[in-house]
Amino acid sequence: NSMTCVSRGGFFCKPQTEQCSESGRKFNLDGVGLPICEGTQTIPPTYQNVPKGITWTTDGNPAFGISIGTPGMGLHGVNPADLANDRRIPVNLLLNYDKEVIGNHILIWSGWAKGLGIPDANKYVKESPEYSCQTADKSYIATKSIVEFDHASKRTTISIAGPLKDCSGVSYREVLDYTKKGKQAKKGKKGKKGKY
Repeated sequence: NSMTCVSRGGFFCKPQTEQCSESGRKFNLDGVGLPICEGTQTIPPTYQNVPKGITWTTDGNPAFGISIGTPGMGLHGVNPADLANDRRIPVNLLLNYDKEVIGNHILIWSGWAKGLGIPDANKYVKESPEYSCQTADKSYIATKSIVEFDHASKRTTISIAGPLKDCSGVSYREVLDYTKKGKQAKKGKKGKKGKY
């Protein structure tokens, strides 16, 4: 499907309903229809199936003042307190599409690649044991993220742990190491695209 949002040469100042195609509107940048916890009276609202403290960065969210979502990347969810931390501390970033949590990313400072992360240069662990009014169909969502630097191999590893439902996909059968150059790359040629 085509996901189009047209700015007409300027900023995205108009409501998404006026600028985005139907597929583009499913990024929910305006927050309309996102599941919230019943009985909560908070502003911004307490959203369902996200770690406690996380809120969606919808247009006009008073916790942020601006929308951090983009028409090309989707609606983002973050804990506003995490944005006030030292930028060297990793940040959890959730993605939403069509009113569903579709991704969990860990944003890290580039200094981690040299073992310069904090509070410990070797390892950072973020626990998310509690979710706001988590529904049974979302019981698989991650509960821990780990960023770790190994001084011996000079590699940074990002891991997400939780009660996964199914580990049978292609991505679980094959581990690819993109740090090793293939024959074509050594000759200066463009290599083949990696598999997932």
